[in-house]
Amino acid sequence: MRVHPYRLAGEPVEIKVPERADDLREFRTWWTAHAAAGTLLGFDTETTGLAWTDRIRLVQLGDTHTAWVIPVELGGPFRAAAIEALAALPNLVAHNLAFDALKVDTELGIRLEDLYPRAQDSRIAAHLLDSRHDYEGGVGLSLKPLSAWYVDPAAPDTQNDLTKVFNGLGLTKENGWARIDLSHHVYELYAGLDALLVARLLPKLLDRYRAEGLRSALLPYEHQLALVCAKLQRTGMLIDPEYTKGLVGRLADEKKFFSDVAARFGVDSVNSPDQVAGALLGMGERLTEKTDSGALSVAKEVLLPLADLDQDWERLGMREPNPLADAVLRAKRAGKWSTSYAEAMLNNRDHFDRIHPKINPLGAQTGRASHSDPAMAQLPSHGWEVRRCVVAEPGHVYFSVDQQAVELRVLAALSGESRMIRAIASGKDLHGFAAEMMYGEDFDKGQRTLAKIAGLGTADQGGGAPRAHQTRPAVPGKRGPRPRGGPAGPRLKPGG
Repeated sequence: MRVHPYRLAGEPVEIKVPERADDLREFRTWWTAHAAAGTLLGFDTETTGLAWTDRIRLVQLGDTHTAWVIPVELGGPFRAAAIEALAALPNLVAHNLAFDALKVDTELGIRLEDLYPRAQDSRIAAHLLDSRHDYEGGVGLSLKPLSAWYVDPAAPDTQNDLTKVFNGLGLTKENGWARIDLSHHVYELYAGLDALLVARLLPKLLDRYRAEGLRSALLPYEHQLALVCAKLQRTGMLIDPEYTKGLVGRLADEKKFFSDVAARFGVDSVNSPDQVAGALLGMGERLTEKTDSGALSVAKEVLLPLADLDQDWERLGMREPNPLADAVLRAKRAGKWSTSYAEAMLNNRDHFDRIHPKINPLGAQTGRASHSDPAMAQLPSHGWEVRRCVVAEPGHVYFSVDQQAVELRVLAALSGESRMIRAIASGKDLHGFAAEMMYGEDFDKGQRTLAKIAGLGTADQGGGAPRAHQTRPAVPGKRGPRPRGGPAGPRLKPGG
């Protein structure tokens, strides 16, 4: 057995790595004693990467002074020992539990439904205490900075040490996790310390949680929600690979068409802000917004009103569309749709043509969920072409339900705003109700759109600048006939 001595918070700790089947007897004696006592144990895994299809290499368990690193990649008794312990231990904690629990579910056969009731996620507690990143004045949400703040100011950043090892071995951060020797001492130290740190971290977070007087029901609620999201990720979504491959090709054609349109105005690259800004100024457009570096901004929020488009890519009818702004927007959109959605679905699918997007129920500081690999919650709502990549299970159908003005309805319920509540009770369209207050009873569709932007902007506490971008005509006094659109371009068609 290999033993790595270390010190945490001035105390000696050790990390044990069994080398032979006989070493596992001591491991079993250790964890069964803790199981009987109900001791909180830190739990972690090391995998070949961060993708759904990556494999578990190590399973780590630790109390506050001793960690065990089990090389499950060796199979046989090592794999069996890890499964036995994880299936029986009653009090576990992991940092970002969903990742480790999903790997254990799919590879070791311990179901989410069995593991989650016996485990806690220290990241959830940290987020509820303070969701700010370190550059915003908070501690952050990663295990290392949290451990340095709550456990030991000298807590090592072994991930940086491991990255240096990768580089020294000619590996990268992308392939190092899969290719580093399973028994490398820095790798084993990195793995074991995470289990020790999280076992010490959670009690500190819970003490702080209680001291702050936060609601006791919130933590178990968020854990239940995390389990639901993990189950959704496990199930995943079926895609139509042939259609999706065809979409990638059609989007490439669309990007080329509109890039060629932009080239006729002297823009060789739609991704060059300087070229786009210079060409627009040469066409007589006024650009006033600046980037943080002081350059003229040609961000989407600037180009949409120039192209006479709202956030849903519907014509505002407030000016003649600028053909260059329209072409740049459409070329960049085609590129994003292909890279961020269609290609991402193909690259992240499993052997059964299913994608398993990561769902973080506390992905934003506000507690809003986030999705990644691919970002399915951000699929474009104004076109069906990308959503068509996802198909229903055999014998099932997909359907869409739109909760009309749900944000404003919730806001009305929480605030008790009497006029909005009366409007809801009488069956009125809340965006239309706002437009009526702003423009009178004879408001038109465009004015309803402006009222919707104003209402939602108020609900999400957006500032005046983004609202101005979304509503201004871009060239004051230049209102022409309602346009039919910009350059026709290739039309996306169903099929491959």
